[in-house]
Amino acid sequence: MIKQNILSIDSSLQNNLVAMLYNNKLYYNVHTCKHHEKNLLTMIQNLLTDQKARIQDFQIISFTTGPGSFTGIRLSASIAQGLSILNNIHLIGISTLEVLAEQIWRLYKIKKIIICNIANKKQVYWVKYTKNIKNIWNGKEVLLHINQAVQKIKNLKNTWYITGSGKIHFQNLYNPFLKYIETNQSYAKDLIKLTILAKKKKNFFLLNDIQLNYLHNPKY
Repeated sequence: MIKQNILSIDSSLQNNLVAMLYNNKLYYNVHTCKHHEKNLLTMIQNLLTDQKARIQDFQIISFTTGPGSFTGIRLSASIAQGLSILNNIHLIGISTLEVLAEQIWRLYKIKKIIICNIANKKQVYWVKYTKNIKNIWNGKEVLLHINQAVQKIKNLKNTWYITGSGKIHFQNLYNPFLKYIETNQSYAKDLIKLTILAKKKKNFFLLNDIQLNYLHNPKY
């Protein structure tokens, strides 16, 4: 069996997540932290040490590209890029919103999901994802004014589930086709799975390819 050791890093929202698929087993650590830079590298080192692994043992490094915290995303991207360059390891970027969609699929087997996260006081990051027969999420991530998002909710004509911090703007709206659902902090499996799918499609990043999305919400 060909080795497929993967190291994945996420610090796009309130938490630091370090996950690794090592010798076909999943290991991860999640830490709630407002100061991402203080413990992300330590988390990586501890996870490697616990399994007696070296960074050179990995074939893929992935990280979340946002939308999310400016500091958190820049930090995880910088660490992932640095480790990739120094050790000649393939680099993959995964959308934070797609990770949330994948978690919803794993937990509830829902194939149609709206992810809506607050960007700032007037805008939200928005995507309507559908999962195809090849397990690929199709959807376009856009930045919308809240009023535009509200109108899209009003216009729904069939059942959609919605999650994300932005759903707070729609809770006083009534549309029988809209269902609310929650995600949680345990999305290591989902980040690893999306990394594996991206690897199969050879969606590797070059340094100039990376586009990061930042939230403008002071909460983060």
